[in-house]
Amino acid sequence: MKTNKNSKTKITKIEVKNFEENGVICLRKIIDKNWLEEIKLAIERDYENPGPFFHNYDGGGGRFHASSRRWTAHKEFRRYVFHSPLPKIASVLLKSNKINLLYDQIFTKEPKTPTPTAWHNDHSVWPISGRQVISFWLALDFVNQSNGTMHFALKSHNERKIYQASNLAKSSIA
Repeated sequence: MKTNKNSKTKITKIEVKNFEENGVICLRKIIDKNWLEEIKLAIERDYENPGPFFHNYDGGGGRFHASSRRWTAHKEFRRYVFHSPLPKIASVLLKSNKINLLYDQIFTKEPKTPTPTAWHNDHSVWPISGRQVISFWLALDFVNQSNGTMHFALKSHNERKIYQASNLAKSSIA
């Protein structure tokens, strides 16, 4: 896959330090438009033929779709999780020579979807412990404060607390 010359692949020492201190970092333009288009198409295929780990959070108005372990079934997701810039970025941010994939997860929420997404803590639902754990959020469309930015509890990774897991939204499992 060709890479976009505007894609950012180098992580600075300041970005690593910010990640370590805050537990979160915003890295813009690390996934180029070719990857974005391929993932968008793969997600559309997943809408049409969801796998066994699919949850439908639709509430009318727009689709709210969640699916996991798609890299095992779709070559596009497999290529993305193993060959996009993300594995290298994870190794730099975690200062690790080896990165293991626990699982992939898709959450797509279309405009006008009335179902709210509950605040949640990823670590409480993962079957792992430790501090060298990383998760990536990829916006497929332009986001701003009025249409869907993520919110984070800065430095909460230093609290060493595991919060009670909550349902993300009311689900109908397919």
